[in-house]
Amino acid sequence: MRIYVINLDRSADRLAWMAEALGRHGLSFNRVRAIEPHEISLPVGDVTVGENRRGRPWDDAEIACFLSHRECWKRIVADDLAHGIVLEDDIHLCAHASGFLGDLSWLPYDCHLLKLETTLRPALIGAMRYSRGGRTVHDLRSFHFGSAGYIVSGEMARRLLDESANFDVCVDGFLFNPSFGSGRFAPMQLVPALCVQDKFLNPESHRLASLIRPSGRDRGSLPDKKRNTIPERILSEITRPLRRVASRVLRLLRGEKLLVIPFGAVSDP
Repeated sequence: MRIYVINLDRSADRLAWMAEALGRHGLSFNRVRAIEPHEISLPVGDVTVGENRRGRPWDDAEIACFLSHRECWKRIVADDLAHGIVLEDDIHLCAHASGFLGDLSWLPYDCHLLKLETTLRPALIGAMRYSRGGRTVHDLRSFHFGSAGYIVSGEMARRLLDESANFDVCVDGFLFNPSFGSGRFAPMQLVPALCVQDKFLNPESHRLASLIRPSGRDRGSLPDKKRNTIPERILSEITRPLRRVASRVLRLLRGEKLLVIPFGAVSDP
């Protein structure tokens, strides 16, 4: 197991931040040089960037972010690892992260992609698959945006490289949005989360605002829907209560739960 931290050359302060944060837990890491947006030129190396599924032009920062994550997957494959941990350099770790990141033998055998972070917004998760030290592992059933912290198996890293050779969505949508096909990767979610980006934990401070990705929430979400006609909107309002009840019943039958993924400390395993 190795930890890979994505970091821009010009962000020595963030590298120091992560060295201190991980060092407090006795964890070492490998730095992966983040690709700068200004370095992007199409075509891009060994990948093809398709038309953005959001229906708008690509931001160079989005492409740079995706390529930076691909570099991590390449490292995991090249290092022949069973699992690797990918972190961006603007996260906070919970107080007991070392008990989960220092040794990955606790991972469920069929878990190949585990999201460690939260954006402190609702996500749909399946029934509990595994429990350890006050944290649980669940299937991730809806888009939970962000790609600042996750565990990926070597087998999955190879697959991600193969399937992202031609990408048309931002990296977090590629990894964690079932509407864009991430369900084929069977992503899982750790609850409570081990990490959170500073922009979500301290939204007013901007001290660690992301430098390689756009800040909008729509990076990996579905394209904007066409505005409904007035009759369609009236019908939608009339049927809204019924649809809510039906949705809740379906979630109950499937063992699913919609909740804000918390970030916080629990006891060490």
